Amino acid sequence: MQQLLGTPIANRMKAELTQQVRENFLQDHYVAIIYCGDNPASATYVRMKQKFAQEIGLDLKIFGQDGQIQTSEDLLTIASTLSNDPLCIGYMPQLPLPAELRSVQFELFDSIPWYKDIDGLGSHFMGKYITNQIDML
Repeated sequence: MQQLLGTPIANRMKAELTQQVRENFLQDHYVAIIYCGDNPASATYVRMKQKFAQEIGLDLKIFGQDGQIQTSEDLLTIASTLSNDPLCIGYMPQLPLPAELRSVQFELFDSIPWYKDIDGLGSHFMGKYITNQIDML
């Protein structure tokens, strides 16, 4: 049996991402998380994502924690704003969504342009991936 050590692989990937951020001038851009609700596990994941983005030199903005998302319309409006912002290079909803917003979860996923779909949740992204129109590696 072969032992696979994850830390060296993760460190190499982090170094490659840091280099890509610098080489592609992405320091002037940002990624975003749509995070609403008060799930403790989600709060931990968001903090970890913030730390990682900082480590690779990428700005990460969080939308939704200031009470600006009260309805499904608010949620979809923020997604539309991020979709149309040229400085936003990608975004992701932090799951699980609060119960009152879950009815539009799949509509939210499909509103994310495939090229900004960081988590690959939308059907547009998955369709391009399955048909080999994009490469994940």
